[in-house]
Parts: sequence; C-alpha cells; structure tokens
Amino acid sequence: MMYEHLGARPRIHDTAVVAPTAVISGDVEIGPNCQVLHGAVITAEGGPITLGEHVIVMENALIRATAADAVHIGDHTLVGTLASIAGRVRPSVRRCSWHPALASSTARSSGLAARCG
Repeated sequence: MMYEHLGARPRIHDTAVVAPTAVISGDVEIGPNCQVLHGAVITAEGGPITLGEHVIVMENALIRATAADAVHIGDHTLVGTLASIAGRVRPSVRRCSWHPALASSTARSSGLAARCG
C-alpha cells in the first residue's frame, strides 16, 4: 500500500517489486531492481528515505526516517527479516557469506573466512 504523507508520495522505479502487503509512506524513493517483501514498512516521517539499486527489504522489516534523520540504503544491500532502521545512513555493501573452501582450518573453525560477491 502506498500513502501520501506530509505532501510527499512514494516514488518507485518501474523495475522494483513491492509486495501488496508492504506499506510505503511519504518521501520514499525505491531504486531499480529493488524488492520490498511482505509486511515491510518504509515510512518517511519528515525526512526522506532512498533505496539504491538492487536493495532487498525482507519480510516485516521497518525503515523509518524523521525530520532530523534521513535514511539512505546503498546499492546491493539486504535489510533482513524483522530489521529496524531509524535515521541511519548505510553505504553500499556487498553480500558476504562464509565459504569453507576459501579458508584455512584455523579460519574455518573461527568463522573468519568469507566470500563477497
């Protein structure tokens, strides 16, 4: 559901996918190839929210901006299930996962081996 708030309407790129049970309110810009999944709430309460390219907002996550704190989620970022973000600036990041084939036995046992893509 999309709502106008404080005179601003959400702007959603043509290639973005927003679940019908997600709530998008106010000065929100959702970039190309983003996905906003079921139950997610993105609400701009006086400050803008921008999602870069290829951002995934998982189920029931909350992103809220206030007049004092805008929110920018950088390209290729995953906002996890039940996450809550309020007034934070997030740089572009890469998805990283632990990969045993890349690590020595010491790194594998300590959980320090990762592969980013």
